[in-house]
Amino acid sequence: MTSKNPEQTEFQGEDISPSKDGYIFKEILREGTGDELPMFDDKVTVHYISRRLDEVEFDNSRQRDRPFSFSLGQGEVIKSWDIGIATMKRGELARFTSKPKYAFGQKGHSDKVGPNTIVVFEVELIDFGGKDFSPEQDGSIRRRMIKAGEGNLRPNEGATIEMMLKGMYNDQILEERTSTFILGEGCEENIPAGSPWSLFYFSVEVCAFKMTTGEHCKLFLKSKGLVGLEKFNIPSDATVEYELKLIKVERVKDKRPDTDDEKLAESEILKTRADQLLKGSHYEVAIKKYKKIYEYLLSAIFSHDSDRQRCKYLKIASQSNLAICYMKMNNYDDAKRTCNRALAFDDKNEKYFETVLKLNPLNAATKQQIQICEQQIKAHEVEEKQIYKKIFHKSPQANASNKIELVQIGCGPSETVAVTHPTVSTSIINGQSKQASDESLQNDLNKRTSTTSHTSKKIRMNSATSINSTTKRVASASSRTTTIDLESSTGGKKSRTPSLPLYDDANYDLVIIWVDPHIIDSEKTYVNSLIKFRRITDAVFTFDEFEQCISFLDHIYEKTAFLIVSDSVVEQFLPLVIGEPHLDFIYILNQTKRKIKLINIWKKR
Repeated sequence: MTSKNPEQTEFQGEDISPSKDGYIFKEILREGTGDELPMFDDKVTVHYISRRLDEVEFDNSRQRDRPFSFSLGQGEVIKSWDIGIATMKRGELARFTSKPKYAFGQKGHSDKVGPNTIVVFEVELIDFGGKDFSPEQDGSIRRRMIKAGEGNLRPNEGATIEMMLKGMYNDQILEERTSTFILGEGCEENIPAGSPWSLFYFSVEVCAFKMTTGEHCKLFLKSKGLVGLEKFNIPSDATVEYELKLIKVERVKDKRPDTDDEKLAESEILKTRADQLLKGSHYEVAIKKYKKIYEYLLSAIFSHDSDRQRCKYLKIASQSNLAICYMKMNNYDDAKRTCNRALAFDDKNEKYFETVLKLNPLNAATKQQIQICEQQIKAHEVEEKQIYKKIFHKSPQANASNKIELVQIGCGPSETVAVTHPTVSTSIINGQSKQASDESLQNDLNKRTSTTSHTSKKIRMNSATSINSTTKRVASASSRTTTIDLESSTGGKKSRTPSLPLYDDANYDLVIIWVDPHIIDSEKTYVNSLIKFRRITDAVFTFDEFEQCISFLDHIYEKTAFLIVSDSVVEQFLPLVIGEPHLDFIYILNQTKRKIKLINIWKKR
């Protein structure tokens, strides 16, 4: 039934419209349990049946046997739902009669609900709870809104904020205070910030990034969400509540330094602040600032010698202090890589790994530490030998001569460098493949899957013992093709625990890595070359950021790795990876000529 004058219609039940003006009525058909009601922005789950006044049904979630979920109060549903469901308890069944103002208004809804139609909703509130803020959506961090804030402007990193916080566990107060601090540096005020090393799990401080001025909310923390609360000796299976209220926000300008002079000045400020954080043992926050210094100055160019020297000093100091932070956090791989990066700027500094005794043979403390490291390395090698002793067997591939060729980038009569896998013979010249059919190649790859785990490790152990006698040469087959012939294709890498993200390690010996800030465009331009790469190996990875690639290199063990770098970033990027132990071959891509050039054929370990 469509009401001609809906404003004058009277209905049974309680008037729950905001102004008590008779626009929404509620009848409870079945009482719910407990006293808790949904809060603003809670995720609520309901079953419902929607009808007109004449009992004509136009929507029914029960028929679909699929409950409906939405965020309460965010305008995702009609107003009568946001208002009415906020009054329900868990398990409650209620009937809401809504006039057009809080329903579908003058537009109506579908062909069954015309303009200015009064509608009736029978709603069962199945469940509700705070929004899941955890990165893996595992419920370890949930937020419930007590009171919404003002506007949509949120604090940014570096903003000065005033916040009330109250921590509770088992009805006992862990802490209750109002604190003013710089967002991102709350560690100095003992604000729990979570751990940036665990997929950015966060607790109290990082939640502030999602709040607006005046917002009042509760956090429910458990499992991984408890990171940063260790000082309270909370059991690992506990649930901790934090009540937060953002009182005041003073945002900082988001503007990054544009000119090289501005970058140098900003780097000076960052170093001073990072050094203070390092002295205060706030290593995670200091790391972010030291990294930003290096990012600012990596490609900076200065005309005055004093500025060049200052830039060099800041790059070296940021990397050496960054290594200290990593060491303090027992992150030895990043510490070593950072030292190698610093050596690219100052190879006479005895602070860096493996240069101390060369420059200062009398450094007794370093001698002792190096002896400890060598003992641990030997113990690890003995352990590995015992692990792999029973599974190694002699492989006919170990002594085979394999060609490693890399596919030409682009097309045209330019130089071609081709790559093959140890068990796949492929030569691609001027855009045409001489390899076997895809079906045959796939069969070969499938066969290799079952043998790589045993065979490749044996090859690597054999190669490791004969690396000094291995013949390494470059033979020019023609003006268009360069072939690298190796006695062993594995590069003499010692056996380590293999790790390759997203892929089963047993399937791949060869990894091709492509670094290009415009990789999306390049993937379209060189789509045929990428197809050819993937015929050789499924382990083809592309990156548009330096840090992503560098982090990825730390996961490549027991692989033959090829790196392709765009010439637009080669000067900035190569100093970061030239000391990486995981790279065998590095090629530069000339975007203009669409060809690649080998810059190191073999790198001794």
